[in-house]
Amino acid sequence: MRIGETIATYDVGLALRGKSGRFEITSPTGEVYDVTCKPNHSDANLEWSSDGDDHSPFLIR
Repeated sequence: MRIGETIATYDVGLALRGKSGRFEITSPTGEVYDVTCKPNHSDANLEWSSDGDDHSPFLIR
């Protein structure tokens, strides 16, 4: 990813694997999270569970 670029993904952990830096993640329901990835640290699993048919992706910037 480049600075200012936004990508859409259903698997945040996979999208950020091997990355380092600070990322803004917007959930399918609009909550915004600030995530910091550090080199040589394991990925945390982020899993989305919804109660409806909303299959919107996460947005990572």
